[in-house]
Amino acid sequence: MAMHNLKLGVDVVGAHNLLPKDGQGSSSAFVELYFDGQRFRTTIKEKDLDPVWNESFYFNISDPSNLYNLTLDAYIYNNARATQSRSFLGKVCLNGTSFVPYSDAVVLHYPLEKRGIFSRVRGELGLKVYITDDPSIKSSHPLQEAKETQIHTESVQDPVSNTFSNAKTESRHTFHHLPNPNHTQQQQQQQHSPAVLAPHQVTKYGVDEMKAEPQPPKLVRMYSAASAQPVDYALKETSPFLGGGRVVGGRVIRTDKTVSTYDLVEQMHFLFVRVVKARDLPAMDVTGSLDPYVEVKIGNYKGVTKHMEKQQNPNWNVVFAFSRERMQASVLEVVVKDKDLVKDDFVGIVRFDLNEVPMRVPPDSPLAPEWYRLQDKKGEKIKCELMLAVWIGTQADEAFPDAWHSDAASSIDSSAAASALIRSKVYHAPRLWYVRVNVVEAQDLVPTDKNRFPDVYVKAHIGSQVMKTKAVQARTLNPMWNEDLLFVAAEPFEDHLILTVEDRVGPGKDEIIGRVIIPLSMVEKRADDRIIHSRWFNLEKPVAVDVDQLKKEKFSMRLHLRVCLDGGYHVLDESTHYSSDLRPTAKQLWKPSIGVLELGILNAVGLHPMKTRDGRGTSDTYCVAKYGHKWVRTRTMVDNLSPKYNEQYTWEVSDPATVLTIGVFDNSQLGEKGSNGNKDLKIGKVRIRISTLETGRVYTHSYPLLVLHPTGVKKMGEVHLAIRFSCTSFVNMLCIYSRPLLPKMHYVRPFSVMHLDMLRHQAVNIVAARLGRAEPPLRKEVVEYMSDVDSHLWSMRRSKANFFRLMSVFSGLFAVGKWFGDICMWRNPITTVLVHALFIMLVCFPELILPTVFLYMFLIGIWNFRYRPRYPPHMNTKISQAEAVHPDELDEEFDTFPTSRSPDLVRMRYDRLRSVAGRIQTVVGDIATQGERIQSLLSWRDPRATAIFVTFCLVAAIVLYVTPFQVIAGLAGVYMMRHPRFRYRLPSVPINFFRRLPARTDNGLKERLVETQENRTKFQSLYESVHSLSSRDTLELFHGELTRISAQQTENAEATSLAEDLCDQRKLNNHYCLSAGTQPSYEIPILPINDSSGIGTHDLKSVVNEVANVILENPLLPFNINNSIDKEKDEEFEKAVKEVEEQLKTHRSWISTSSGQAICDGKGIYVYDLPPKFNKDLVGQCGDMTPWVDFCNYFTNNALGQPIPNLGKCWYQTHQYSLELIFHSRVLKHPCRVYNESEAKLFYVPFYGGLDILRWHFKNVSNDVRDTLALDLVKWLESQTPWVRNSGKDHVFVLGKISWDFRRNPNSSWGTRLLHLDQMQNPVKLLIERQPWEVNDIGIPHPTHFHPRTDEDIITWQMQIMQSKRKSLVSFAGAARPGAVGNIRSMLISQCTSAANDKCRFLNCSSGGCDQPDLVIELFTESEFCLQPPGDSPTRKSVFDSLISGCIPVIFDPFTAYYQYPWHLPADHGNYSVFIDKEDVSAMKVNVVERLMKVSMKERDDMRRYIVYELLPGLVYGDPSAKLDKFQDAFSITMNNLLERVTRLY
Repeated sequence: MAMHNLKLGVDVVGAHNLLPKDGQGSSSAFVELYFDGQRFRTTIKEKDLDPVWNESFYFNISDPSNLYNLTLDAYIYNNARATQSRSFLGKVCLNGTSFVPYSDAVVLHYPLEKRGIFSRVRGELGLKVYITDDPSIKSSHPLQEAKETQIHTESVQDPVSNTFSNAKTESRHTFHHLPNPNHTQQQQQQQHSPAVLAPHQVTKYGVDEMKAEPQPPKLVRMYSAASAQPVDYALKETSPFLGGGRVVGGRVIRTDKTVSTYDLVEQMHFLFVRVVKARDLPAMDVTGSLDPYVEVKIGNYKGVTKHMEKQQNPNWNVVFAFSRERMQASVLEVVVKDKDLVKDDFVGIVRFDLNEVPMRVPPDSPLAPEWYRLQDKKGEKIKCELMLAVWIGTQADEAFPDAWHSDAASSIDSSAAASALIRSKVYHAPRLWYVRVNVVEAQDLVPTDKNRFPDVYVKAHIGSQVMKTKAVQARTLNPMWNEDLLFVAAEPFEDHLILTVEDRVGPGKDEIIGRVIIPLSMVEKRADDRIIHSRWFNLEKPVAVDVDQLKKEKFSMRLHLRVCLDGGYHVLDESTHYSSDLRPTAKQLWKPSIGVLELGILNAVGLHPMKTRDGRGTSDTYCVAKYGHKWVRTRTMVDNLSPKYNEQYTWEVSDPATVLTIGVFDNSQLGEKGSNGNKDLKIGKVRIRISTLETGRVYTHSYPLLVLHPTGVKKMGEVHLAIRFSCTSFVNMLCIYSRPLLPKMHYVRPFSVMHLDMLRHQAVNIVAARLGRAEPPLRKEVVEYMSDVDSHLWSMRRSKANFFRLMSVFSGLFAVGKWFGDICMWRNPITTVLVHALFIMLVCFPELILPTVFLYMFLIGIWNFRYRPRYPPHMNTKISQAEAVHPDELDEEFDTFPTSRSPDLVRMRYDRLRSVAGRIQTVVGDIATQGERIQSLLSWRDPRATAIFVTFCLVAAIVLYVTPFQVIAGLAGVYMMRHPRFRYRLPSVPINFFRRLPARTDNGLKERLVETQENRTKFQSLYESVHSLSSRDTLELFHGELTRISAQQTENAEATSLAEDLCDQRKLNNHYCLSAGTQPSYEIPILPINDSSGIGTHDLKSVVNEVANVILENPLLPFNINNSIDKEKDEEFEKAVKEVEEQLKTHRSWISTSSGQAICDGKGIYVYDLPPKFNKDLVGQCGDMTPWVDFCNYFTNNALGQPIPNLGKCWYQTHQYSLELIFHSRVLKHPCRVYNESEAKLFYVPFYGGLDILRWHFKNVSNDVRDTLALDLVKWLESQTPWVRNSGKDHVFVLGKISWDFRRNPNSSWGTRLLHLDQMQNPVKLLIERQPWEVNDIGIPHPTHFHPRTDEDIITWQMQIMQSKRKSLVSFAGAARPGAVGNIRSMLISQCTSAANDKCRFLNCSSGGCDQPDLVIELFTESEFCLQPPGDSPTRKSVFDSLISGCIPVIFDPFTAYYQYPWHLPADHGNYSVFIDKEDVSAMKVNVVERLMKVSMKERDDMRRYIVYELLPGLVYGDPSAKLDKFQDAFSITMNNLLERVTRLY
């Protein structure tokens, strides 16, 4: 930039939420800008508290070198026309350090600041501030002074005048963003300026205080004796000579007055030889040409330039550096030779006497090269000349980094390419941005296939990063997504953002509909959370089309996007615990640096050989240091196990809570074959946290390089470092401790942990790719090792280390407790008496408690100052639990992910993990027990204990009311610290009382269930004999109807006629005629007995007795019926029920730990494309399913049914038989769906078996007809390869009716025998009611009427039902079932209707009230408890309706819910329901309403909160287009668990 064109641009965008000042609730605002003695003003916006100006102003910059010291002041005023005055609204002051070039500038909204203590301001001012050198931009005209606008008070003028104060001019800084021709001069002046050197100078000591001989290193004890580690692993303090002086106790004691810029390394002298060029070289070949090169020799060292083909006037410009301490000769020879095939020819030579070579010390200018005449072999001068520069310098020389070094020279490869690989370099990592792409919608898509609705999604990629939106079926060709996609991009932006709209036309086949390419350089940048304006982008056809067609469709397809570069975040590219930079991407948000960090890499000793060369071990090592964006790499020291680097580097520090990382590596890229694919080997790493360093102190230590190998801890050597942190602004450094660790955007719009991990992985890859393109490259393995990419993997050793760290944190509390115990036991009587006196004093003067505590902590801190750590912390093998780690634990830590070890070894490790988890489980259980005992003090669980405690509370309240608090506290303290003579060895009364309180440990199931196939088969046969009968009342009905059963065996047509009559007369409600229970109750008396059980009809009485034995007597169920059945039968039933519970445990073991969307990770879901007769054709028969119900209305809206406006936008008339269709539509859009069956782990069979049963329910057809479709399905599946491969074990069916409907008895006409087929035993069956003894039957919730689309829909409904007024205690929606003898529904209705004060409300379903979902939901949302007695079968859809309404279900049969839905309902049913034994209701032992009145309000609230916040989201099926991020609905839970199951099994 030219200095006369340099300008500061300020765009005044607008203000927000200003303070009203005109007395009418508004303000007429304008802005005045002050910078560098110039003043500009915006226009006045009348009567607007949110004015928008969008005006630009340009200030001249008089002195760019002084830019850092200038400030921009923006003042907002309210213009009062009536009085010709103005009032202050706020100000913004920006320091020159925050000014950035135009390309980096974004609009920032600054909060307004006060002018004085009594000022009152509010609001924000939006500014865009930047620097430009565009000559076409003219500076704005300064504002002329006017009488009506006298420049304000002195407080306003001060910022402008202070800009030119002498104090700031003296401490001038260089603005590095701008070219400054005076930069070199300023650097030279600064190096000679005592003001600049002051921060690094220390008090000088006499030479007598120094020792001539080097001091041995001193061991440093960094931790307590308990954490002490072997001496060989300890940090060692050294006292080396650095920069001409010795470091003693962190101070540099100089021997002379010479000050070197490299004062943290040992000064090393090198002989530099710069070979520039040659001229007039003679022709040596027959052809008259010459291929010259130069050979520089001194003693045994030789450096060679590359040869220049056919050049008599070659130009090399190469520098060679020879270590002076290794030189064994006094003459330097520079030989020019001609490259030849057989033997190189001698051209000429130049010799230098090393005693004549001059010394150069920076900042002296570089030595000018000279022309030297060459000599022939006889020593005579020849005509040709060579331009050379020869001098002796140090590593501070400018030529040092690019020179060829003798101490780093490779004996195996001396080529120029190898020389480039060993040089020291400084790298700057690219500035990373988060790219946020909000895909809103598309418009007017033109699919290739016009005969179908496209299933479209948007794929976005930047470089190798690819992300997709969910697929949406575009019925209107205007699909909507509104999804955020996040990427990482690096400056300069080389990759474009490419978005393609693709149509999923078939399995594994996607077609591109359109594409848009957006250069990232054109994307808007932002540094805060302001809204980015969306834009429409035209989609281009991906293939060539006709020109006329292209003109017609040029603007036919568009994509609506919001794209921005988020600069308000810090892009995390390293482990969070070891971050070296926490600043945001946008430079204008950077705060001034607080100091300078200087690192001197001295040497390494005792390195382990990493390779063999010529039969001996050796290493080619280099060091890498990383802090912030700056990476440095030392030169590679070839074939040296004790290399001396002596290189110094500097970083600016912006935050003390950052870490400097230094790594040592072995260069594997040298050799005749180059890298040959080898990776650079890791030797060790050192981390130094800046906050642990004292300012101005020089830390010189030898750090052991400790690494963990599969054989244990290994020391790879030591690296010698010198570190100094110099603070440039002590005030700014202290202010840093009050600021957030990360930029503001991380708290305003935080990312999820999963997103951060993914973005961190992408960021590391980008940084590694960019640094790998440098010369020499910083390889990917180096970048990953320095960034700790694998720190998240499991390790038993690290888990133990973290546990012991936690214990050490609480060790202070344990020590205080032990000390107090000693006080109470009078171990030291004097101390105990003093503590008594202090306690009495604090009780008498309680206002001294807090001052005493803080004074005590102050004194402790002052005392500990003497023992403060004086050295930076380093790795400790004992704290890391690496000393005595078991070899198997190390093998586990080094195992790959996923594991590559044998199954037996993995099983052993799993058992070990279980034992650890068991101990943790015990501790957690003990803590929970104590908490539950506290809760039981007032819960009346133990009525006597609660009565005692309540009485004590009353007495205590009275005593405390009449007694001063100091007296009570004093007596209590003296009693606790009483002498042991007055103590008893037995526990105290309060402790005895507390330990007797009950806890919920009695409610947990602890029995281990043993499965036997014999019991399973026998009980299943008995259970199927009576179908779904499960209560004593039903068995009594069965006994009473035996005679009538034998007399009324009729054909199926008569049963059909009876069903139609009952439903036509409305004796049975439609929902109960088609309920989840298979056949209605009227058909129970004509049930035939399954002859397969071996029991004939002549012995029905014995069948009933045997079934009663296995069903009614179950001591594990929450009810107990006393009868006189044989004890052996009781044992058989107990084993059978244990089998049920064991299966539930098996089901719960498949529950996925994923809390969000499914992580596919190779777990694809393949959806069979069945022939239409298995699904679509069945839906087409919706109007003819049953005579009285038209199911077509229920199958609209993706099978959700018609909307229910009275309940809201997410409520539909959903029928329970729509489950198969709902599930099918959701699976088709699952993110893990694949279209190639070879990529699938789970296979979904979309067979509508429930509809197949329903269409034959009330039709007089044979069983062969009912089974036709099921048999055809099995036959079709057996022809599919995936089915045959695993015998259907990885297949899943969703069946919308209960299990018994698919397990028809041979003599029955109800349902099909689909699940009795042998081929159907292996697949998983998802049903609304499972067969309790079939492990592959899994219950899933009934579809409810609520189908949310977003998380907000769920949250809104949760808030609504939590705030709902529960007018009734109990409610019941159902029918009486008068034909069912002994059914408790009639008794419940009687108890409900007879309850006083409208405690119970009854909705009679026999009159059609339950056909209106809004009435049912309204009833449940206004009730505390909802009664859920069994219907035709144990389960009820009403259970889920009550749960999503926040109504606590009252369960009377455990098979209603507890043994049905292990994936969606927890094992501890007391958290969400109340159980009342139906036998007690039948025997009139309990009145349900009175029983529920005893449930406390707290218990009700706890259960309701658990239902609403924990269960509700997982019990509803979201809309097929739902986007749920925070919650998992019933479908997501089911699919995640199915994927987990298939992953574990296969």
